[in-house]
Amino acid sequence: MKEFNIVRGLFDTRKRSLIIDENFLKFENKDHIENLFTIISKNEIVGIRYGIHFIKGFKFYIGREYQIFIKTISDKELKIFFKLFYRRKLNKKHQLFSDIVNELWNHYFDEILNK
Repeated sequence: MKEFNIVRGLFDTRKRSLIIDENFLKFENKDHIENLFTIISKNEIVGIRYGIHFIKGFKFYIGREYQIFIKTISDKELKIFFKLFYRRKLNKKHQLFSDIVNELWNHYFDEILNK
């Protein structure tokens, strides 16, 4: 089990927990106190897409949004994202993105692709 803490961006500074386990994926993406987490079991995951969206200012790029979309059998998508602006903590955020994607591939998608 691997746990990551994600701070989404400038206005959402709460540390959100992402737990990647061999049997399930658990992400704190809701703001309701009673039900903070979205839990997806390994059997429900059918696809992934991920990447970096560059945020453009008036004349130049001012930031990045790291995005990970996980698709389930019921055709719903879980979006995991976080932003950075003006290269602040660039190496730390990029390493976090790489670690999350690597863990997802190791636990879920490597097996799905081999089937």
